[in-house]
Amino acid sequence: MRQRLIRIPAAVLFREIRLRGYTGGETRLRQFVRVLVPPPASEPVVRFETLPGEQMQTDWAQALRGRGP
Repeated sequence: MRQRLIRIPAAVLFREIRLRGYTGGETRLRQFVRVLVPPPASEPVVRFETLPGEQMQTDWAQALRGRGP
């Protein structure tokens, strides 16, 4: 059953079990499914290094506000 919960949205599951007599609400079902299904793994951060003088970087948020580092 857990494998099926991972593959289908809670809204679809709600419609299916409602036809079989489920009297609870969709929000409660979503809370239940959320506990059973693990959160998706986040993408790893890919870092890279360059030699001094090969690349310049800036914080555009500060540059656009007119403030220096």
